[in-house]
Amino acid sequence: MTPPPRQRQRRSKRDKCPICDQRDVGGGEIFRIEDDVGSSVYDLQRAKEIAMDGRVARRVPERDLMKLVSVWQIESEHLEHVDPDSPGIIGQRFSGPLLLDGAYRATVCVQQHRAFSAYYLSPEETKSCILSEDIGRTDIGVAVARVRRVLAENPDQFVEVEIDGGPKALRYFRSLLSAEENKRIILKSKDTQAKS
Repeated sequence: MTPPPRQRQRRSKRDKCPICDQRDVGGGEIFRIEDDVGSSVYDLQRAKEIAMDGRVARRVPERDLMKLVSVWQIESEHLEHVDPDSPGIIGQRFSGPLLLDGAYRATVCVQQHRAFSAYYLSPEETKSCILSEDIGRTDIGVAVARVRRVLAENPDQFVEVEIDGGPKALRYFRSLLSAEENKRIILKSKDTQAKS
């Protein structure tokens, strides 16, 4: 039985779509981000499993959505293959919210001035989706690695750390550490000598 002409046309357009072709091959879905902090690779299947725990998708404010979408490179051929009513997934990275899943759906919503919803992951949930991370290329990444080494070598002690920068730098430094590591450090800024 041959499909009606309309379905055949959709398939032929889909066949020319690099995103659909890539997904048809199969394998795990990953998302990679690279910025001045370093690079991280996220397991999207893990993010989807977390998001499906019964939580409710929330509407993403338009201003936030514009920022989230602006960092993506979009293959325009794929835009007609997405369901913009399906929620995305937003994780948390040191620099703020990160659209892990749904960039094409969000792009369609921006273009059509429609509301876009997403499931929000906590920073801990987002970290649990990381397959690999390279933050060592930054000064702060090197400092975090050194602090981790000192903590490991002195498991029963608190460690005092002094870094260059103000409150934003202190928050950023803390965001790179686990909750357990944060409990064991006393963090001070060289600029303000303020304890965090």
